[in-house]
Amino acid sequence: MIDHNMPDEIYHARPELSSTGARTLLPEFKGSPAKFIWEKSHPRTSRAFDIGHAVHAKVLGTGLQAIAYPEDLLASNGAASTKAAKEWAEEQRGFGFVPMKSVEVNVINKITDAVLNNADARKILEQPHRETSIFSTSPEGVPVRARFDIYGNGAGADLKTTTDASPRGFGKHVIEYGYFVQEAWYRDVHRYETGVELETFKFIAVETSGPYQVAVHELDVIYRDIGRKLAQEARDIYQRCVETATWPGVEGELLGPPNWLIYQHEEELAL
Repeated sequence: MIDHNMPDEIYHARPELSSTGARTLLPEFKGSPAKFIWEKSHPRTSRAFDIGHAVHAKVLGTGLQAIAYPEDLLASNGAASTKAAKEWAEEQRGFGFVPMKSVEVNVINKITDAVLNNADARKILEQPHRETSIFSTSPEGVPVRARFDIYGNGAGADLKTTTDASPRGFGKHVIEYGYFVQEAWYRDVHRYETGVELETFKFIAVETSGPYQVAVHELDVIYRDIGRKLAQEARDIYQRCVETATWPGVEGELLGPPNWLIYQHEEELAL
């Protein structure tokens, strides 16, 4: 099933395995089945997470929009710690907004302008669909899902906020956060459902501090192959856990020193 209009909260409440869930299952990203089960009932939240969501909503025109706290509700030091500010924030969340300080809303506006003024990013944003949800079943019978920030005409793309949009900086995030597994996952889910391979998948990386640099990156075929292998591993782990109704945590093993520590002490170790 492909749905171009599914609300964010409905998508995330569905039971199919997502790319985020897949990475939470994998030890390569400090994950485990036990951590996967924990996070299903304890969603991660942070200010950076809120800002990322607000940027997505502003750039893509869908999702939870940021709204600034009225200045008269804030404490004398500018904190949103007063009873009135907390009550107002709770009310706004109920309306589907993300409460933020005005300085944060201003940053989100600058990030949005940077993306929309970047020729490479703007070309990607010309694709017809935003927040497209795709649901399918893997050949092994695992129900899976993916939500494309931008989708259409055989292309997919994802918008990422980052501290460093350069190839070197964003490349570190590709490894740390498993973006290469995310791409492979999205490609797999798309192929399962449509029978067609995505022609391209790109990442729009935008920095969250001035000068709010923007770069569009693609991952090479080696990244895709490794990502696809790890995506398959995650589905295998998930299927095994479901079938056995067990969700184990991390396992211990014999640990050896890293090479740099060996080199530092090679003389005294007579190596």
